[in-house]
Amino acid sequence: MVATDNSGVACPAEASTTEKPISGGKAPDAPTISGSGVICGNSTDLSVVPAVAGTYTYTWYEGSTKLSQTTQTITVNKTGTTYSATVTNASGCVSPMGSKTTGAAISDLPTLTWKTAPTPVNFGEQKVYVTNIDYDLNTTYVWSVDGGATVTPAGASASVKFPATGTTGATVNLTVKATNSCGASAPLVLPITVNSACPTPVVSALSATTFPNVVAGTAVTLQVSATSINTPTYQWYKGTSPSGTAVGTNSATYIYSPSATGTDNFYCVVTNGCDVNAKAPSPAFTVTTTLNPFDYPTTASLSMSGKVCFDTKETFDINNNGSRINRTETSSPLPQGDQAYIVTATGKTISTVTWVADVTKFYSNTAASGTNNTTYTVTFADLENIIKPAVENSTKATAQNGQLITITAYVSFTDGSKGSISKVVKIQDFICCDGYVCVGCAYDYANGSPGDWAVNAPASSLNDGTTVKSNTSIPNMTGAVSNYTYSAGNSFLSPYFKSAPAGDLCVYKKDGSLSKTSAGWSAFVKACQDGSATDGAAGVWYLPNIREIIAVYNKLGGNGAIATKTTYGTPADFGGAPDAVGINAQSGSNFMESSTEQQPGYNWMYRIYDGKLYLVTKNYTVEQFLRCVKRM
Repeated sequence: MVATDNSGVACPAEASTTEKPISGGKAPDAPTISGSGVICGNSTDLSVVPAVAGTYTYTWYEGSTKLSQTTQTITVNKTGTTYSATVTNASGCVSPMGSKTTGAAISDLPTLTWKTAPTPVNFGEQKVYVTNIDYDLNTTYVWSVDGGATVTPAGASASVKFPATGTTGATVNLTVKATNSCGASAPLVLPITVNSACPTPVVSALSATTFPNVVAGTAVTLQVSATSINTPTYQWYKGTSPSGTAVGTNSATYIYSPSATGTDNFYCVVTNGCDVNAKAPSPAFTVTTTLNPFDYPTTASLSMSGKVCFDTKETFDINNNGSRINRTETSSPLPQGDQAYIVTATGKTISTVTWVADVTKFYSNTAASGTNNTTYTVTFADLENIIKPAVENSTKATAQNGQLITITAYVSFTDGSKGSISKVVKIQDFICCDGYVCVGCAYDYANGSPGDWAVNAPASSLNDGTTVKSNTSIPNMTGAVSNYTYSAGNSFLSPYFKSAPAGDLCVYKKDGSLSKTSAGWSAFVKACQDGSATDGAAGVWYLPNIREIIAVYNKLGGNGAIATKTTYGTPADFGGAPDAVGINAQSGSNFMESSTEQQPGYNWMYRIYDGKLYLVTKNYTVEQFLRCVKRM
């Protein structure tokens, strides 16, 4: 290097050069700051730990203020303050800063005292001990006990189980030591005197104590826990303390499976083995049992709507009973797609509904059981290729009947009562008629009421067996009356019934027989209405009027479907239900009842063997028969 003055002339004394080599270097990595950062007492030490060992100088900062200390370790006393440091290596390169922030509060070595310290105690008891602590910061505890006792630590508390037996007045020492960020406490020792008195158990419920809405047949588990015990025994009781009936075994757990509805109470008595009088009851347990939904009784207040029969659309050209040309115009399609079934209640309000669909024979795709809704949807597959008649267009037909599905609604009402209703959904030939189809056999009264038969001709104008011509009045039966018979010609009936049929009838497959000696005419009407004379379906069948009875015999009787006018025997080959039978009419004393009244005290019957009508009192005692019908 050459120095000159401001004239540009070199100064002789400075006309010398000095060369200094420059070497490269790398800055150290950031150091870490060791030390807890907790101000213990009045201060805490912080130390710089270089990332790589070596020779360094140190620079400290408190916040952004540079400190005078240059040692590797410094002592600080400010809480909540960030201290930082850099290290400089021999090359003069300076590292990034490492930092640590001191704790927000001043701490110190922990000190312990007893908060809960029961003494004396009895052999066999279990007690809980709790400590107080100063400077509880990141504290851990170490518990120990001698004298044959056992300790179960739980932080600042511990449970001690004392030995079952021993010398009265024996001492058990319980020790606890705490360590926090500033160090360890002095041990805290509690001498506990143990006596021989038998403790009284302390019993609590380990399970729930209330079990509402337990379904009959399902199990619930009752469970207790006891402390201060010494070889204990457990006895469960059904009832209320202290007068219950012993149940169960020697166990802290009792499993109860109720079989009937109602509310049951239970409790458990725990007795220590050291003294039979050292015992205590548990809290009470209450189990309320409800009826299994699948055991809900059938209920008259429930009704279910929805299609319950589907026609196979297959029939036979046999006689006049549902010939193919008549059937195909009125038949229903095979079940396919969604079908809705709706449950309703009369006189009650539905709270919840559980639906169950029991598929027993034919394939169907149903909605999941258990839908809580008053409407249930079933999706049927196309059964066209599943169901076919075994015989078609033959001299003897076989009806293709089958059960598709049973649909049941299990209902809870808002008043707490239960009920159920089921529908059997069938697929069946002959337009779902469980008997015989009588085409054009349904007739309505001319003026819509059976009371139109009550007219005012004198009883003396007619004799037994008289044939009544068209438009001749029917007598008003008053006073002393004998039985009157009339021919069954349509001309006799024409003033009282509409001339055109109201449709087709399904005639049930067998008779219902009642003796009117005690039953009375109303019992015949009721037997059809409530289903006791048929398949049990209420509100479906009815006792036919007198015009319908005649139509049935004119249409079917001569063909043997119900009875032959001369033989009254077993039904001839006909396209009815496979188990259909003939009318039980073997002599002139047998009559078919009708629903048609003459007066409140009289009704009309049909005598089978001669085809005559009889007007009789409703308490007529000769045995009569009924055949229920329904409109198609």
